[in-house]
Amino acid sequence: MTKDRRTLWHFPWRYGESVLFIAGITCVGFLLQIIAGYFDFYLLHKPVNYLLAGGMSAAILLTMIIRKNPLIQWLSGIPFTVSLLGFLLILTIMMGFIPQVKTPELYDTFLNRLGFLRITSSWPFVMLYALLLFSLGLTTIRPFFHFRKKNFPFVLTHGGLWFVLMAAGFGAADMQQHIMHVTEKETEWRVYDDRYNMLELPVAIKLNDFDMEEYPPKLMIVNRDSGMIQPEGRPQRYQVNMKHPRVLLGKWDITINEYIPHAVWGGEGTYRAIDMPGSAPAVNVKARHLTTGNEAEGWVWGDPSQQFMKALTLEEPLALVITRGEPKRFISDIAVATKDGWKKETILEVNKPLRIGSWMVYQYGYNQRAGKYSTYSSFMLVYDPWLLLVYLGLFLMTAGALALIFMGKSNESESSEEDTP
Repeated sequence: MTKDRRTLWHFPWRYGESVLFIAGITCVGFLLQIIAGYFDFYLLHKPVNYLLAGGMSAAILLTMIIRKNPLIQWLSGIPFTVSLLGFLLILTIMMGFIPQVKTPELYDTFLNRLGFLRITSSWPFVMLYALLLFSLGLTTIRPFFHFRKKNFPFVLTHGGLWFVLMAAGFGAADMQQHIMHVTEKETEWRVYDDRYNMLELPVAIKLNDFDMEEYPPKLMIVNRDSGMIQPEGRPQRYQVNMKHPRVLLGKWDITINEYIPHAVWGGEGTYRAIDMPGSAPAVNVKARHLTTGNEAEGWVWGDPSQQFMKALTLEEPLALVITRGEPKRFISDIAVATKDGWKKETILEVNKPLRIGSWMVYQYGYNQRAGKYSTYSSFMLVYDPWLLLVYLGLFLMTAGALALIFMGKSNESESSEEDTP
């Protein structure tokens, strides 16, 4: 008795049809990429993205009417999902190996014409991403047809992932990111875009005060001819600590006699402690070479990155210099207001952003040349109205994972009770 072989493109479709179908979609994407260039996410700007997201959601829900259709079953089945994820994984791996650029239009290369210099904006990636959203939505509502308690974690995790992916895709066009520089005691609401056009934002920031904490400065020996820190190949730096005022740098025994964290030149080779713009760390040191016994003593002041500094010559071409203290913590005392009526005051610092309405305000930078005496502070403002949907998705995924853990423990306990005589 002979067994009939299943021919291609006859339902139920499996991995062969899935791979060929997705490969065809990918080829269409590359063709569109060559003809039209990169996908313009601005086309999905509000309200278009809301309409598309609502339309996709409605289409997914309407499939409940034709849930027994072989095409719908295939789109929400394992062969199609695995094949689709495989193609997306290949594009993701390529994104890791091929450097991605912000302005690919500057590169006239074959890889750029195929969209590989900014894969997340290429037509193949966008089309597969949209297909993944639709398939994941079908997979999520599929258990509702015959819902059971054991399906609850599956629905939560997959539904949460769908919300995250939808917000990331459809919300990309509405997301804004700007850098705002605000001077102390002043209020600013203007920024510049990538083309240096001035924009007025619906959020304003007043900088009440900027402050910085610094680590102690470091001593190091440099070669004036080469500019290299000594010893070459294994440079040494010593962070000033008056509890341990003696240190060995290379073959030089360094002893710190006096340390002034903020000093200005006092005339006749002296330095005075004054905390003001232009001041810099100053140390009075005595240095002795361990082999030759040569000695040098005097002041070291300033910052090698600035124009004015005072180095101590050890023996030509070596000199002892001191660096400015590196930033330990910098904060901004700000007041923020939006056109929507939101008002907040806070102390902003790195990794502790402020959320006000749909805006996130991050501490970004300052005048690095001035250091703690910077008269302005820089802030990164990020507008993402879809962020709440991302939080919802993450909450659902977490709840699904917890439900899976507790339901698994419950099933184990029920099984052990049934096995007990």
